[in-house]
Amino acid sequence: MRVLFWYCDRFAWTPTIKTLEHVADAAPDVLEKVVVAFVHVEPQDNDLDIKAQGHPLARIYKEF
Repeated sequence: MRVLFWYCDRFAWTPTIKTLEHVADAAPDVLEKVVVAFVHVEPQDNDLDIKAQGHPLARIYKEF
């Protein structure tokens, strides 16, 4: 698993492709003074216990 964090004064996005049918449609938006995390998961990451306390992604995983 790889995680890239960006500290942004301003971050804007426009969704172009819906990949999760059970999730509501997203709209373009802009946020200021945020931390953006890009997460790349690989097949072998399935063996990791992301829910374990202290794992860097435990809080993000909890949200989903």
